[in-house]
Amino acid sequence: MGGGHFLRSTRTKHRNRAAAAGRAAQVDLSAEHSKRVYDAPMFFGTHLLLRSRDAEADRAFPRDVLEIPAVDFGEGWLIFVLPPAEMGVHPGEEQIEHGGENLAAGTLYLMCRHFRATMEKLAGKGVNCGPVHEAGWGMVTSIPLPGGGSVGMYEPHHPLAIEAAS
Repeated sequence: MGGGHFLRSTRTKHRNRAAAAGRAAQVDLSAEHSKRVYDAPMFFGTHLLLRSRDAEADRAFPRDVLEIPAVDFGEGWLIFVLPPAEMGVHPGEEQIEHGGENLAAGTLYLMCRHFRATMEKLAGKGVNCGPVHEAGWGMVTSIPLPGGGSVGMYEPHHPLAIEAAS
């Protein structure tokens, strides 16, 4: 695909309506509605580094509680399969030193299709999510990790840059 475009939308009507309305809109998260094709020749994936005070416990949590598949890189060092990703760039001053480089810092949000049902499933596994609030762009909470940190969770109410699996 030429012109430097790496996301091609087959349906842009919803995005245009939401922009015209000047507000976030409820989004149909079905794969039929949100068809995007990643077609950038330079990159094939994203590798997320999650910092933890208790890496062993925080590696077990996504495997055992969130049921995210992983490969063992060796000696229990798990590399998790992640769902499709999208990236927003927000203003901020935070950066992280890693691999001898000063890298941009980030925040992890797991996106779900059915917010309340996902919270109920987590509660059934003993996970007490943080307070719930409507952020305009989605229903939002946090999932506490055993190491003391947390990851965000939300049901998006904005147009998606990725295809949500059915």
